[in-house]
Amino acid sequence: MKNLSFKAKLFLLVGSAVLSLLVFGGVSFMTLSKVEVGSPIYQQIVMIKDVNADYVPPSQSLAVAVGHAVKMEEAPDQATTQHFSELLRQDQKDFEEGHTKWTHQLPDGKLKELVDGTAYTTANEWFRIMGQEFIPAVLNGDRKKAHEIRTTEMAKQFTAQEATVDDIVKITDEMVASDQAEAAAVVKSRTWILILVGLVGLALVVGLSYVIAHGILGPLNKTLIVLQ
Repeated sequence: MKNLSFKAKLFLLVGSAVLSLLVFGGVSFMTLSKVEVGSPIYQQIVMIKDVNADYVPPSQSLAVAVGHAVKMEEAPDQATTQHFSELLRQDQKDFEEGHTKWTHQLPDGKLKELVDGTAYTTANEWFRIMGQEFIPAVLNGDRKKAHEIRTTEMAKQFTAQEATVDDIVKITDEMVASDQAEAAAVVKSRTWILILVGLVGLALVVGLSYVIAHGILGPLNKTLIVLQ
Protein backbone atom coordinates (compact mmCIF):
# COMPACT_ATOMS: atom_id res chain seq x y z
CA MET A 1 0.00 0.00 0.00
CA LYS A 2 2.95 2.36 0.74
CA ASN A 3 4.28 1.89 -2.78
CA LEU A 4 1.01 3.02 -4.38
CA SER A 5 0.78 6.52 -5.76
CA PHE A 6 -1.68 9.04 -4.36
CA LYS A 7 -3.73 8.69 -7.54
CA ALA A 8 -3.87 4.90 -7.21
CA LYS A 9 -4.91 5.12 -3.56
CA LEU A 10 -7.68 7.56 -4.44
CA PHE A 11 -9.01 5.29 -7.18
CA LEU A 12 -8.76 2.33 -4.82
CA LEU A 13 -10.91 4.18 -2.30
CA VAL A 14 -13.47 5.06 -4.95
CA GLY A 15 -13.46 1.51 -6.29
CA SER A 16 -14.11 0.13 -2.81
CA ALA A 17 -17.09 2.43 -2.36
CA VAL A 18 -18.50 1.44 -5.75
CA LEU A 19 -17.98 -2.28 -5.09
CA SER A 20 -19.63 -2.03 -1.66
CA LEU A 21 -22.64 -0.29 -3.22
CA LEU A 22 -22.92 -2.98 -5.91
CA VAL A 23 -22.68 -5.79 -3.37
CA PHE A 24 -25.32 -4.16 -1.16
CA GLY A 25 -27.67 -3.77 -4.11
CA GLY A 26 -27.08 -7.34 -5.28
CA VAL A 27 -27.71 -8.87 -1.86
CA SER A 28 -30.85 -6.76 -1.39
CA PHE A 29 -32.18 -7.80 -4.80
CA MET A 30 -31.49 -11.49 -4.15
CA THR A 31 -33.17 -11.27 -0.73
CA LEU A 32 -36.34 -9.80 -2.22
CA SER A 33 -36.36 -12.46 -4.94
CA LYS A 34 -35.89 -15.21 -2.34
CA VAL A 35 -38.88 -14.29 -0.16
CA GLU A 36 -41.30 -12.65 -2.62
CA VAL A 37 -44.79 -14.03 -3.25
CA GLY A 38 -44.46 -17.08 -5.49
CA SER A 39 -40.84 -17.82 -4.50
CA PRO A 40 -39.85 -21.38 -3.44
CA ILE A 41 -39.76 -20.37 0.24
CA TYR A 42 -43.22 -18.78 -0.01
CA GLN A 43 -44.62 -21.85 -1.79
CA GLN A 44 -43.18 -24.11 0.93
CA ILE A 45 -44.81 -22.01 3.67
CA VAL A 46 -48.17 -22.20 1.88
CA MET A 47 -47.81 -25.95 1.38
CA ILE A 48 -47.00 -26.60 5.05
CA LYS A 49 -49.96 -24.46 6.17
CA ASP A 50 -52.24 -26.34 3.77
CA VAL A 51 -51.04 -29.71 5.09
CA ASN A 52 -51.56 -28.52 8.65
CA ALA A 53 -55.09 -27.32 7.81
CA ASP A 54 -55.93 -30.71 6.25
CA TYR A 55 -54.87 -32.69 9.32
CA VAL A 56 -55.63 -30.45 12.30
CA PRO A 57 -59.37 -30.38 13.13
CA PRO A 58 -60.73 -26.81 12.90
CA SER A 59 -62.09 -25.73 16.27
CA GLN A 60 -64.59 -23.28 14.74
CA SER A 61 -66.37 -25.93 12.69
CA LEU A 62 -68.87 -28.35 14.23
CA ALA A 63 -67.66 -31.24 12.04
CA VAL A 64 -65.42 -32.78 14.72
CA ALA A 65 -68.01 -32.33 17.48
CA VAL A 66 -70.68 -33.97 15.31
CA GLY A 67 -68.43 -36.99 14.88
CA HIS A 68 -67.92 -37.20 18.64
CA ALA A 69 -71.68 -36.95 19.20
CA VAL A 70 -72.31 -39.88 16.84
CA LYS A 71 -69.66 -41.99 18.58
CA MET A 72 -71.06 -41.12 22.00
CA GLU A 73 -74.54 -42.15 20.90
CA GLU A 74 -73.18 -45.45 19.58
CA ALA A 75 -70.76 -46.10 22.47
CA PRO A 76 -70.83 -49.77 23.56
CA ASP A 77 -70.19 -49.11 27.26
CA GLN A 78 -70.28 -46.47 29.97
CA ALA A 79 -66.55 -45.77 29.87
CA THR A 80 -66.63 -45.04 26.14
CA THR A 81 -69.75 -42.92 26.58
CA GLN A 82 -68.03 -40.86 29.27
CA HIS A 83 -64.93 -40.51 27.11
CA PHE A 84 -66.85 -38.95 24.21
CA SER A 85 -68.86 -36.81 26.61
CA GLU A 86 -65.58 -35.30 27.80
CA LEU A 87 -64.43 -34.82 24.21
CA LEU A 88 -67.63 -32.93 23.42
CA ARG A 89 -67.08 -30.67 26.41
CA GLN A 90 -63.54 -30.04 25.18
CA ASP A 91 -64.88 -29.28 21.69
CA GLN A 92 -67.13 -26.64 23.19
CA LYS A 93 -64.26 -25.13 25.18
CA ASP A 94 -62.00 -25.05 22.11
CA PHE A 95 -64.76 -23.42 20.09
CA GLU A 96 -65.33 -20.66 22.64
CA GLU A 97 -61.60 -19.98 23.00
CA GLY A 98 -61.13 -19.86 19.23
CA HIS A 99 -64.10 -17.56 18.78
CA THR A 100 -62.81 -15.18 21.44
CA LYS A 101 -59.40 -15.07 19.76
CA TRP A 102 -60.77 -14.30 16.30
CA THR A 103 -63.26 -11.67 17.46
CA HIS A 104 -60.34 -9.81 19.05
CA GLN A 105 -57.92 -10.22 16.12
CA LEU A 106 -60.11 -9.79 13.06
CA PRO A 107 -60.66 -6.26 11.74
CA ASP A 108 -64.19 -4.97 11.28
CA GLY A 109 -65.77 -6.12 8.05
CA LYS A 110 -67.77 -8.86 6.37
CA LEU A 111 -65.53 -11.67 7.62
CA LYS A 112 -65.81 -10.62 11.26
CA GLU A 113 -69.57 -10.21 10.88
CA LEU A 114 -69.89 -13.82 9.71
CA VAL A 115 -67.53 -15.16 12.40
CA ASP A 116 -69.30 -13.22 15.15
CA GLY A 117 -72.76 -13.74 13.67
CA THR A 118 -74.35 -16.86 12.22
CA ALA A 119 -71.20 -18.97 12.47
CA TYR A 120 -71.20 -18.39 16.22
CA THR A 121 -74.89 -18.35 17.06
CA THR A 122 -75.63 -21.63 15.26
CA ALA A 123 -72.67 -23.41 16.84
CA ASN A 124 -73.51 -21.96 20.25
CA GLU A 125 -77.04 -23.27 19.93
CA TRP A 126 -75.71 -26.68 18.82
CA PHE A 127 -73.55 -26.90 21.94
CA ARG A 128 -76.44 -25.74 24.13
CA ILE A 129 -78.67 -28.54 22.83
CA MET A 130 -75.78 -30.96 23.19
CA GLY A 131 -75.21 -30.09 26.84
CA GLN A 132 -78.80 -29.70 27.97
CA GLU A 133 -80.56 -32.39 25.93
CA PHE A 134 -78.34 -34.75 23.95
CA ILE A 135 -75.75 -35.74 26.58
CA PRO A 136 -78.34 -36.18 29.39
CA ALA A 137 -80.41 -38.42 27.08
CA VAL A 138 -77.40 -40.62 26.28
CA LEU A 139 -76.30 -40.82 29.91
CA ASN A 140 -79.83 -41.80 30.93
CA GLY A 141 -79.77 -44.62 28.41
CA ASP A 142 -82.42 -43.11 26.13
CA ARG A 143 -80.52 -43.59 22.86
CA LYS A 144 -83.66 -43.19 20.76
CA LYS A 145 -84.32 -39.72 22.14
CA ALA A 146 -80.64 -38.80 21.81
CA HIS A 147 -80.66 -39.92 18.18
CA GLU A 148 -83.77 -37.86 17.45
CA ILE A 149 -82.24 -34.77 19.07
CA ARG A 150 -79.00 -35.17 17.15
CA THR A 151 -80.60 -35.78 13.76
CA THR A 152 -83.19 -33.01 14.02
CA GLU A 153 -82.43 -30.05 16.28
CA MET A 154 -78.64 -30.41 16.30
CA ALA A 155 -78.47 -31.31 12.60
CA LYS A 156 -80.42 -28.16 11.74
CA GLN A 157 -77.88 -25.97 13.53
CA PHE A 158 -74.98 -27.87 11.97
CA THR A 159 -76.35 -27.39 8.45
CA ALA A 160 -76.85 -23.67 9.07
CA GLN A 161 -73.32 -23.26 10.39
CA GLU A 162 -71.79 -25.21 7.49
CA ALA A 163 -73.45 -22.82 5.03
CA THR A 164 -71.85 -19.89 6.85
CA VAL A 165 -68.49 -21.69 6.96
CA ASP A 166 -68.65 -21.96 3.16
CA ASP A 167 -69.14 -18.18 2.98
CA ILE A 168 -66.20 -17.66 5.35
CA VAL A 169 -63.96 -19.89 3.22
CA LYS A 170 -64.96 -17.99 0.08
CA ILE A 171 -64.21 -14.61 1.66
CA THR A 172 -60.87 -15.71 3.14
CA ASP A 173 -59.79 -17.16 -0.22
CA GLU A 174 -60.60 -13.83 -1.89
CA MET A 175 -58.72 -11.92 0.83
CA VAL A 176 -55.65 -14.15 0.50
CA ALA A 177 -55.61 -13.71 -3.29
CA SER A 178 -55.93 -9.94 -2.89
CA ASP A 179 -53.16 -9.77 -0.25
CA GLN A 180 -50.87 -11.92 -2.41
CA ALA A 181 -51.41 -9.65 -5.41
CA GLU A 182 -50.74 -6.57 -3.28
CA ALA A 183 -47.60 -8.09 -1.77
CA ALA A 184 -46.30 -9.07 -5.21
CA ALA A 185 -46.93 -5.53 -6.48
CA VAL A 186 -45.10 -4.00 -3.50
CA VAL A 187 -42.08 -6.29 -3.96
CA LYS A 188 -41.95 -5.49 -7.67
CA SER A 189 -42.16 -1.73 -7.13
CA ARG A 190 -39.62 -1.78 -4.29
CA THR A 191 -37.24 -3.83 -6.44
CA TRP A 192 -37.33 -1.21 -9.19
CA ILE A 193 -36.88 1.56 -6.61
CA LEU A 194 -33.90 -0.32 -5.18
CA ILE A 195 -32.35 -0.64 -8.64
CA LEU A 196 -32.98 3.04 -9.41
CA VAL A 197 -31.54 4.21 -6.09
CA GLY A 198 -28.53 1.97 -6.61
CA LEU A 199 -27.87 3.34 -10.10
CA VAL A 200 -28.28 6.94 -8.92
CA GLY A 201 -26.00 6.30 -5.95
CA LEU A 202 -23.42 4.66 -8.19
CA ALA A 203 -23.52 7.59 -10.61
CA LEU A 204 -23.12 10.06 -7.76
CA VAL A 205 -20.15 8.20 -6.27
CA VAL A 206 -18.40 7.96 -9.63
CA GLY A 207 -19.23 11.56 -10.56
CA LEU A 208 -18.17 13.07 -7.26
CA SER A 209 -15.05 10.92 -7.18
CA TYR A 210 -14.07 12.20 -10.62
CA VAL A 211 -14.65 15.82 -9.63
CA ILE A 212 -12.71 15.42 -6.38
CA ALA A 213 -9.88 13.54 -8.06
CA HIS A 214 -9.66 16.11 -10.83
CA GLY A 215 -9.69 18.91 -8.27
CA ILE A 216 -6.84 17.36 -6.30
CA LEU A 217 -4.70 15.82 -9.00
CA GLY A 218 -4.89 18.79 -11.38
CA PRO A 219 -3.25 21.34 -9.06
CA LEU A 220 -0.93 18.62 -7.70
CA ASN A 221 0.40 17.80 -11.18
CA LYS A 222 0.95 21.50 -11.89
CA THR A 223 2.90 21.85 -8.64
CA LEU A 224 5.06 18.84 -9.48
CA ILE A 225 5.80 20.29 -12.92
CA VAL A 226 6.87 23.61 -11.37
CA LEU A 227 9.06 21.86 -8.82
CA GLN A 228 10.75 19.81 -11.50
